[in-house]
Amino acid sequence: MNSVIEYVDGVKPNVYTDEDKYRWLNQLEGMLSAEVFHDPEPLSYDIPADADRALRVGHPYDELYSLYVMAMIDFHNREYGNYNNTMLMFRQRLEQLKDHCIRIRSGTPAQRFRKVMG
Repeated sequence: MNSVIEYVDGVKPNVYTDEDKYRWLNQLEGMLSAEVFHDPEPLSYDIPADADRALRVGHPYDELYSLYVMAMIDFHNREYGNYNNTMLMFRQRLEQLKDHCIRIRSGTPAQRFRKVMG
């Protein structure tokens, strides 16, 4: 979590506390846990004790975290144009992650199809 916050603070200077950003990251982790990974109980972190803990989604989909925090900064700054652009990028990365998870769970799609037409 700390690395995401350091990155965001470096590329998007802001006035929000680390606690605010931890809360947003915790919300995102819970959402990913429930909606993408279908965990029976959504993942939650104890902040600040878990601040150095690795986040669940790794490379190449880990950009989700920084995009989400930047979008929350834009939203709370009432910069709705920037918020919409950042959320669009976030949603695209989220869909890519979901597609990846579906491919991993179901196996290679080409193995499940057979040629039925000439």
